Amino acid sequence: MILLVDDDNIICNLYKNVFTDKDVLIFDKPEEAISYIDNNHVSVIVTDYMMPVKGDVLCEIAKKKNPVTKTILCSGYHFVKYNEEFVDLFIEKPMNFKKLKEIIKNFTENENTSITN
Repeated sequence: MILLVDDDNIICNLYKNVFTDKDVLIFDKPEEAISYIDNNHVSVIVTDYMMPVKGDVLCEIAKKKNPVTKTILCSGYHFVKYNEEFVDLFIEKPMNFKKLKEIIKNFTENENTSITN
């Protein structure tokens, strides 16, 4: 499963228009995403940094639950401090959604390859 997390409804609506796959869930409340992570397998999580639960904390929770989960942290702030141990990729906003889809596809294809080999 791929999780997209942002507390900005405009971004969530953009996600809904761009990511129409059935294996993508969009959360506008990080607490709900945490609950999902606690009870389900997540392949990739894309999260905004500036939320009530900071995005880097969400990445850390996901990595501690499953170290192979790929984490992407997004922010409109250029100088964001985060623990690189838990963040696989940092993307500045505004982001290119087409490129983000490619990155997610590459992450999930690599996961599937390592599972089958």
